Amino acid sequence: MPLVTVLATGGTIASRSDAGGAATARDGGSDLVSRLDLPAGVEIRVRDVFRVGGFRMTLDRVHELARAVAAELLDEDVAGVVVTHGTDTTEETAFFLDLFHADPRPVVVTGAQRAADAPDSDGPRNLTDAVTAAAAPATHGLGVLIGFGGQLFPARGTRKSHTVAADTFTNPSGGPLGWVHGGDVGVVTQPRRRPALPLDAFDPAGVRVDVVACYPDADATALCACVDAGARGIVLEATGAGNANPAICAAVEQLTAAGIVVVTSTRVAAGPVAAIYGDGGGVDLARSGAVPSGLLRPSQARMLLAVLLGLHRDADVVRRAFLEHAYG
Repeated sequence: MPLVTVLATGGTIASRSDAGGAATARDGGSDLVSRLDLPAGVEIRVRDVFRVGGFRMTLDRVHELARAVAAELLDEDVAGVVVTHGTDTTEETAFFLDLFHADPRPVVVTGAQRAADAPDSDGPRNLTDAVTAAAAPATHGLGVLIGFGGQLFPARGTRKSHTVAADTFTNPSGGPLGWVHGGDVGVVTQPRRRPALPLDAFDPAGVRVDVVACYPDADATALCACVDAGARGIVLEATGAGNANPAICAAVEQLTAAGIVVVTSTRVAAGPVAAIYGDGGGVDLARSGAVPSGLLRPSQARMLLAVLLGLHRDADVVRRAFLEHAYG
């Protein structure tokens, strides 16, 4: 009988509204599992890790969750792990977990867009599908997955695409890996994955990475303020294929010389970061020392940069490692 561990962290799937209509995470993992129509022959073990909204997840909490996942996988009887999570930051957490995940057994992150006390809550179905996927031999070797709306997505590149719609997750670069329907799991493609990073070596202490938006009229004020606040890394949410302006490029050159790692991502939903334009564009950002993020959008580029800064203290080592993981 396959054993699946459910690690509960809160989110909309666990939320209920108070008298004023404000929803907060209240249900524990046992509450969530009690409402499921579980697949036959699957045993569930539940552990509560947090009970917070996805917007309350921090680097320290995600690190603790990664250690909880690793601890569950020390048990050889566990077939897979499911993480219930708020959808606001599922893309960050799933990607973080995947960077450290070396075990062939799957980890499936799921949640809901409609609260536990909503008459049409999507939580029970998503969680049932996630448990089904975690117990299925077909998902072995796929790494960390996001299971939502009957689809299975790779952690890398998957994003929340709608604030309230039930089918909110998309992966513009490759689409879903597979699907869950009833008790059946289908896998149609394999994700691109790099060797796992060492979780035991990661130290989040002192790691601050900020995201700074580029837009018409932007200057270096936000960049400098983040560094003054202690940022060791900056992700630029650039325009187009990764463009800014001469003032931003000049600031990036100064920050790079000072040992700050700057990464260029983009606010555009799909497509790679590419050095095409001068006059403050991607060519000048690269010459100033900014590292392109490839297909990673700001949310996941920030997580990768934070992980590497928590593993390495040398900025040049971090820059090289970032390129390897973004493009490898």
